[in-house]
Amino acid sequence: MQLQQRKTWLTDLLYLLFGLLGFYLLFLGAHHLLTPDEARYTEVSREMLANHSFWIPWLNGVPFFDKPTLFYWLQISAMSIFGVNEWAARLWTAVLGVSGCLLVYAVGRVLYDRLTGIISAVILATSLVYFLMSHYANIDLTIAVLISAAIGFFLMANQYPLGKLRSRLILFSYVMAGFAVLTKGLIGILFPTMIIGTWIMLTKQWFLLKRMHLLWGALIVILINLPWLIVAQIKHHEFWYYYFYIQQIGRFISTDFNDKQPFWFYLPVILLGMLPWSFFLLQALAQKIRSICQHYVAHFNDLYLLLWPLLIMVFFSIPRSKTLGYILPVFPPLAIIVGYYIRQIWNCDNKQRVVCRCLSVLGILAAIALVIFKADVSGNFNTYMYIISMVFVLASFALWLCQGLAFRYSFTVLVMACFMTMVTLLSGVKTLQLTAIPRLLPIIKLYEIPQATVVEYYRFDRDLPFYLQHPVTIVANWNNPKLKKKDSWQGIFAYEYQYKQYPNLWTPKEFWKAWNAERPLIVLVKGKKLADFQEKAKNSAIVVANYHGKVVVINESILHLQQTTKY
Repeated sequence: MQLQQRKTWLTDLLYLLFGLLGFYLLFLGAHHLLTPDEARYTEVSREMLANHSFWIPWLNGVPFFDKPTLFYWLQISAMSIFGVNEWAARLWTAVLGVSGCLLVYAVGRVLYDRLTGIISAVILATSLVYFLMSHYANIDLTIAVLISAAIGFFLMANQYPLGKLRSRLILFSYVMAGFAVLTKGLIGILFPTMIIGTWIMLTKQWFLLKRMHLLWGALIVILINLPWLIVAQIKHHEFWYYYFYIQQIGRFISTDFNDKQPFWFYLPVILLGMLPWSFFLLQALAQKIRSICQHYVAHFNDLYLLLWPLLIMVFFSIPRSKTLGYILPVFPPLAIIVGYYIRQIWNCDNKQRVVCRCLSVLGILAAIALVIFKADVSGNFNTYMYIISMVFVLASFALWLCQGLAFRYSFTVLVMACFMTMVTLLSGVKTLQLTAIPRLLPIIKLYEIPQATVVEYYRFDRDLPFYLQHPVTIVANWNNPKLKKKDSWQGIFAYEYQYKQYPNLWTPKEFWKAWNAERPLIVLVKGKKLADFQEKAKNSAIVVANYHGKVVVINESILHLQQTTKY
């Protein structure tokens, strides 16, 4: 019997692994890096690889201590094998996205049964926000999967009797928490501690504390993180203050950071992010709450699954600064909750007739909206919209036909519609022209002779250093004390500038001195600042490109040097 179970475990995991990898790796490198986060983090990894500086992250030639190094190490490993490109930059994010689905399968199967695990994994894989974030080279998906692994492995460990398997699962939970800390700091250990501690307190299972190997766990987390913390502090004496206080504590308690949103911000994000499965979410949550209220002691695991997303959502709702990626750790438990609910109605007919009808109507309305929609872009993006519209129409028609059948047919239609829609979207993203730098890059390279300096005038395009394959010079008033307090690229560079003057950070005085000395410069200026720039340049600035408010300006020295080089 145990041998048969092992075979089904291995079979399911292999099918899910290769099936989801094939799904997630399609069109992974089809479009340019998106700004700001994807371009910023990928450039950090590129510079670390180029400089062989694997302990200290660098952004445009300046130390970048906003986040720890694990994510960068993963990107570096992919770039070392597959080259410095968009596909390699996103590879580990996609792999971790698939790993999160495998984790959900394991937790769903251990808690309930095999079918629940498979359904839950498919639901997570096809949830809108989780799928999109798995194709975005960002730390948020990585930390979400690692935190979920730490929380999930502890939950699975408690389903087994005392023994080697239980101990290994608990220790592996600490390993995942340690890696989570090395990815994004203290929340890597805070969330597992908060959720597990609250659950133990509410269920009064204090005896579990003796079985958690707390000393070994603390040692594992410390050993994973301590080497990098020590090396970083030795190389940069302000590191611990900046990393622990400003980035870890300050971001939570401060009201000065960007992305200010209301307290309820994450509620619609979750509902939209779980589409199309959010139509079943409220029913699934209601079922779980009803079961806990009726048989509290028998449903401790259900309580754990509810505390998992609830506490994370409340925690991130408190600070004013909120971004979409923060809430990603709530999707794995919600996928299990919805998966178990769908498992119960799997073979039932007419149970979800109203939901199927609603989805059908919404699908047709969405198709009509997409047809009416006119994208203000070049290329064939409208063609992709029409394809997606047809997918919606066909899926809506299929759902309508399935409404009187067993729910498993409707589930299959929804999964296929999700697959076709998301793959079509990914294949069409490139035509959106979401960033201007790839469009301006040929012009910049045309004038980038060896003596020239590429300058960003009171701006910083995060993807420009990546595509140029070297840092650029940035002009700003770095001596302004208010600048280093901003939650922006100015704050990052200004904070470092106060300790050491970096050669690629210029003040306005240094820039105009270089310009007037006829040093060959390629300057990127905001369109609204162009008139002021030309006035200060005394009409010696030559505009060579202008795209969506981003202007490329050169001086006459470059033209002279190019002609000299030719002859």
